[in-house]
Amino acid sequence: MTSVAPAVGGLSTRASSRIKARRLIGRALLYFTVSAFALFMAQPFIWMVLTSLKELHEVHRIPISWWPDNPLNVRNYVQIFTERPFWLYIVNSFVVAIGATLSTLLFSTLGGYSFAKLPVPGKEILFTLVLATIMLPFEVSAIPLYLIFNKLGLVNTYLGLMAPELVSILGIFLIRQFCETIPSDYLDAARIDGAGEVRVLWAVILPIITPALVTLALIRFIATWNGFLWPLLITRDEAMRTLPLALSFFSGYYGTQYHLLAAAACVSVAPLLILFLVLQKQVVEGVALSGLKG
Repeated sequence: MTSVAPAVGGLSTRASSRIKARRLIGRALLYFTVSAFALFMAQPFIWMVLTSLKELHEVHRIPISWWPDNPLNVRNYVQIFTERPFWLYIVNSFVVAIGATLSTLLFSTLGGYSFAKLPVPGKEILFTLVLATIMLPFEVSAIPLYLIFNKLGLVNTYLGLMAPELVSILGIFLIRQFCETIPSDYLDAARIDGAGEVRVLWAVILPIITPALVTLALIRFIATWNGFLWPLLITRDEAMRTLPLALSFFSGYYGTQYHLLAAAACVSVAPLLILFLVLQKQVVEGVALSGLKG
């Protein structure tokens, strides 16, 4: 009996070692696959950054060279800020994106909470009609919107730039889905304590739906920041133009200044990348929970 026990113990130890080895190999293969896929997906971004450090003749060089001759060359970045009022484009983009984001958060919170928790007659039919407007492409309504804003004198203004982005149907849907996960007992307890609907929304709902609000804010900020068609239609003066329009200045009839275009694109992408890195935890949590129902 004493000789069998060590043998059994040795077998179990070897089996455990094999299982651990398989897990380590599987995890290593998983990390390698994910890293390779991430590197493959990051290639366009890496190419853009490296191109922004090249001279124009390096961009057109054959065979293609990834690495610039002078990796510390920032001449392209200096040139885009000296040839054009690039700081003004950045300020315009921030004003429009922040204004549209704050307005979207306000109306989406009110609309989503109302559709989810308030006893509104016919709210399901109304919500279906509101949600159906997502199927209408913006290009269909762009010209009528321009004619309306032109009559209102909002052409070439900040309000005109952000007007189509002030309310988001996707935002209302996202907040409604998130509010559906909140037990109604929480709201009833607050109402019994004497809280009104505004107090319930502020003290009970908002702290719970913060991840959804952060996700919505990031989605709306990126969409408004990258908007091209509407700023192209609604602006007339260069002083009111945003970054996406500024990128088009480096593409001309006789050629494209790819080195300057890449530098301008890097400047345009940098705020979005920083914003996502700061808020990625809340974004992942908001996306994970917004589709669940309690």
